[in-house]
Amino acid sequence: MDWNVTEESMLYASVSTGFKSGGFLQIEAAEPYDEETVTAYEIGSKNRFFDNRLQANISAYYYDYTDMQLRTIRDLNSIVSNAGESEIKGIELELTGQPTDALQLTANFAFTNAEFTDYSADDPQVPGLEPEDLSGNSLPRSPDSTVNLSAAYSWDFDFGSLTASANYYWSDKVYFGPFNVSEESQDSYHRTGARLSFDSADDTWYVAAAVSNIEDDEVASQLMLGDATLRTATNAQWQSPRTYTLTAGYRFH
Repeated sequence: MDWNVTEESMLYASVSTGFKSGGFLQIEAAEPYDEETVTAYEIGSKNRFFDNRLQANISAYYYDYTDMQLRTIRDLNSIVSNAGESEIKGIELELTGQPTDALQLTANFAFTNAEFTDYSADDPQVPGLEPEDLSGNSLPRSPDSTVNLSAAYSWDFDFGSLTASANYYWSDKVYFGPFNVSEESQDSYHRTGARLSFDSADDTWYVAAAVSNIEDDEVASQLMLGDATLRTATNAQWQSPRTYTLTAGYRFH
C-alpha cells in the first residue's frame, strides 16, 4: 500500500512472504536440509525538499525467518543446515542532495539487529558436547551499522564533461559463523575510493580512471574454521587490495 501525502511526499507499507527450496548435497552421510521461509514487513516514507534538491527516504523493516539455511564447514566439506527461528529488524536512511547543478552528495545509513531467536547446533570445534544454544547470537554477515557516503562534482565543456567522485564506506564488526567467535569475524573497517571520468559531448565515448580501497587494508569477506578434530585450516576469502582501474568505451547509438 502507498499514499501520496503530497506531490513531494509518499508513505508506504508492505507485507510479503517467500521461500528458498530445500535440498541435499552430493556428499556421503550429508543430511538433507529443509526449505527456508520468510515473512517480511516494511514501512517507509519517500520525500523531496527544496525544489527537488534534497531527497530523503527512510524505511523500517522486520523479517521473520523459519529454517534459515546456513552454510558451514564440517569434516573438510561445505554443508548446509537449517537454523530454527531468526529475525532481522532495522532502519535505513537514504539522503541525496544536489546543492548546485554540478555537485551531488549522497549518504546512506543502516542500523540492523539480526539474530537467532531459536537455534541450537553442535560446535565442530568442540566435538562431543551437547548442542549449544545460539539464541541471541548475531546472524552471519550482518553488521549492526553501516555508513556509505559519496560526493561527485562535474564540469561541463563544449567538447564533453569531466566528473570527479569519491566514496567512503564504513562497516561495524561482522561475524561469519553462527557461534560468533572472534576467529570467524571481521572487525569494523572502512574503505575509500575515488574516480575521474570524461564523457564526450555527444555521449558516444568515455574514459575513466579509478582507485578502490585506498587504505590498502586487509578485509575478510569470508572466514570459516575447519574441523578441529581433523586440524583443518581456516577457509578465508579477502576483499580486493588497493586496486587501480582504467576503462574506456564507445556507445553505438
